[in-house]
Amino acid sequence: MTLRQFELDVLGLLGSSTPYGDRLPLLARSASTIEVEYTGVGYFLSFDSSSLPLARAVLGDPLVIGEVDGIVCGFIAFVENHSLTLECYTYGDAGLPPHFRDRDVVLRIETHVSSGLPLHDD
Repeated sequence: MTLRQFELDVLGLLGSSTPYGDRLPLLARSASTIEVEYTGVGYFLSFDSSSLPLARAVLGDPLVIGEVDGIVCGFIAFVENHSLTLECYTYGDAGLPPHFRDRDVVLRIETHVSSGLPLHDD
């Protein structure tokens, strides 16, 4: 199992404000085991690395939004005990389409969320 380019990009964006953030895509690429658990409305992707910190950190800033086939999703990452879990979740009631990870997911950064839906800063 390997991470898709959009997931590596998400990790780079979410980790940008951390001391180890610029290394997250590299750590993900070099992980020996990557697990993916689908939830019906999203998925969790996890890997271990001794280079990740022990202390818990929640990486949710900036707000990274992905979109494919009109379905909007968000991302958040959790680091703890030398492990990272990237969560991808949909907004609203829509589930992820089949083979979501194999599609061309378009990413953008939002500055705020209102009522659970991303807003554009046009």
